[in-house]
Amino acid sequence: MSQPPAENQIVNDLVVALRERSRLIQSRPSTFTALPLCDQFTKWLQSLPEPAKQAARTVPELQALFKGRRGGPPSANELGVLLRSLGWTRARQWAGNEQPFRRFWVPPRTRST
Repeated sequence: MSQPPAENQIVNDLVVALRERSRLIQSRPSTFTALPLCDQFTKWLQSLPEPAKQAARTVPELQALFKGRRGGPPSANELGVLLRSLGWTRARQWAGNEQPFRRFWVPPRTRST
């Protein structure tokens, strides 16, 4: 059983419209142009006053400050790789029984010569 000619035309028109929409979406330039995470981090760190530069930071705190490769927050792994490369270390602050510990990233200490 075949479709009536009017329904065939509607289906054909719909397929053509969907193909055109897909072509337009694919040809549109991407609007997301975030700086690399390392550049974002360096710019942020340089904007802080000296005492704030030495403060320990949590991953969620850092994720809220930067943009990742896909436009959302960077992953914990991306941040960890960056922070380790810049000399930051992980630390834990032990609490009580309800919350065993909190994790922090601690910046490298400045050496006085």
